[in-house]
Amino acid sequence: RYRVINGKYFQDGYGRLLPGSTQISYWTGLINGATYVFLIRADNANGMGQYSMPSPPIRPRTWPQSPVVGTPRPGNGAVTLSWTSRDNGGSPITSYEIEAWKVSDSTLARTLTLPITTSEPSGTEHQVRVDGLTNGSTYDFYIQAVNAAGPGQVSGGVKAVPRTTPGAPTIGTPVAGNDAARVYWTAPTENGGA
Repeated sequence: RYRVINGKYFQDGYGRLLPGSTQISYWTGLINGATYVFLIRADNANGMGQYSMPSPPIRPRTWPQSPVVGTPRPGNGAVTLSWTSRDNGGSPITSYEIEAWKVSDSTLARTLTLPITTSEPSGTEHQVRVDGLTNGSTYDFYIQAVNAAGPGQVSGGVKAVPRTTPGAPTIGTPVAGNDAARVYWTAPTENGGA
């Protein structure tokens, strides 16, 4: 038989007793992000043998949780997104993937990758401007965090319509009257998307 000890809780008598033919053990219930080492020793009718050398350290991990996305801020041909990070799944977040989908024809309009170069705690705020959008078109935006385990869950979509100020109207020739003037104009060709 073999006794496998989880080094985080190292003490005699603790661990998992496995049949002598076992050479692989799968551990569950570990804490993502915590560091573990394992020791193994054999057991026979004469008692327990010596422990093995400790295994290399390992940190269980999973995918990061989806970010919490705030209210988007529309601009001229762009939308500024802000979000807050959540649990990183036990491995530092390495980047955020941002997608902008045009609602009218369900096409992927823009993708952005925001690299993260330092470890960040849960609750860290981020902001990015997504350019190259069409004023007046509605877009759905999605954000997902990425760590060593891979891309995490995608955030819920938030909608926004890029817009700007309208163009100048075209003014006609004013007509004079008694203490008055009549002014004609045509609307601007660009309404700014709103």
